[in-house]
This record gives sequence, structure tokens and C-alpha cells, in this order.
Amino acid sequence: MIKKIAIFNSALALCVSAIFFIFMNQNVAISCLVTSFLLIINLLGLYTFWRIVFFKKSIALGLLIIIFKYPLIAYCIWQISRQYWANPFGILVAMLLFLSSVTGVVIYNRKKVNL
Repeated sequence: MIKKIAIFNSALALCVSAIFFIFMNQNVAISCLVTSFLLIINLLGLYTFWRIVFFKKSIALGLLIIIFKYPLIAYCIWQISRQYWANPFGILVAMLLFLSSVTGVVIYNRKKVNL
């Protein structure tokens, strides 16, 4: 399911960024695209680290992931927002696209299982 979320979010981010590039300006498109791919990398990294935690059965490693994940992603998004090309609207749209991708894939898989 993680791969489906990453693929769906990548396609959605590329389409929305292309629309922003055509109808708005390139700063909004770049902000949306960079933030989307940062969130996808975060998701894939989290998936990989949790697989290691379950394989090794280490509570301390799981706690380290929880403690460092959110400050790290917040710091990365904060650094992106400080760049001259960053646009808050693009960052917000990218976060909403990610949330809608996760929700959409979960609902789709749930309906598929119930059939």
C-alpha cells in the first residue's frame, strides 16, 4: 500500500504542479513539487525504518524514529519555506495532496477488500 500511495501522490503532484506552472507561476509549481517529493521520501524512509524495527524487535530504535521523524520533516519544510522560490500556497497544496493520496488509497483498498 505504501508503494501505491507514493505512485499516486507522485502522479497527482506532477499534474497539479503542471497546472500551477501553466496558470499561476513557477514558484508555486516548484514549491508544490519539492514538498510532495519530500513527503514521499519521508514516507518511504519511515516504511524502511519500521521494517527494521519489526525485524530487530528494538523498542529503543522505534522510539528514536518517533522522536526524530517529526522534527526532521518540520525542519526540512521550514527550510524549504525560507527559500526565495518557495511559495506557502504550493507547500500547503502539497501537504493536502499527500493527505488526500493516503486517504484515497486507503478507501480504495478497503472497498476492494469488502467486495
